[in-house]
Amino acid sequence: MEDTLHLQLHKLSALKSEEALDQLLCTLWKTRKTGLHSPHQKSHFQSLLNLPSLSQLHPVLACLRSLIRKWVHENFTGDDLLKLFPPDLPLDLQSNLVVLFHKYQSQWKDEVAREQLRSLPRTSVSYQVKTRPANRVAVINLKLQDYTKSPLDEIEVKFQLTRDTLEAMLRSLTYIKEQLSSMVGTISGPSQKKQKQSDHLQEQGD
Repeated sequence: MEDTLHLQLHKLSALKSEEALDQLLCTLWKTRKTGLHSPHQKSHFQSLLNLPSLSQLHPVLACLRSLIRKWVHENFTGDDLLKLFPPDLPLDLQSNLVVLFHKYQSQWKDEVAREQLRSLPRTSVSYQVKTRPANRVAVINLKLQDYTKSPLDEIEVKFQLTRDTLEAMLRSLTYIKEQLSSMVGTISGPSQKKQKQSDHLQEQGD
């Protein structure tokens, strides 16, 4: 089934330039969640690929979306992509595809990582400490709020913890917070480094 789908790559030979292929891949990435709904975009790419009907465009888009998913989510390499290409696919087209996938690899993976962080449920915690004979007990009111749903999905849970258990729990929450902050820093780091390198090169050019 997939082998048949990848035969659709032959239709990309109609593209006149690498820039047109670049534009197609970028558009498919931006519309990966919504699909290509704009009639103008569909007719535009149909014209670029010199296809007689829109029905012939859809398999090409499905093929490229499949490759994009594998590249981003399955950690495909250039060699992995080449193994999926039809053997008789023009070498220059194979090369252009691999080059463009490498070009957007970091950007695409960064965006996916940020989306995953944003999709994590946000929590708010409030608690009261009540004194009991020979023991201190914390009554925890824990609210879990899912900001990915509309209207806002909220669940409230109430339970009791001893002081020792509460302190261990708070240490764990602090550790989780530090790990998430570290992940965000790791994601933004390469992008900032690339921007600094770009600015440095621009200053040298000026």
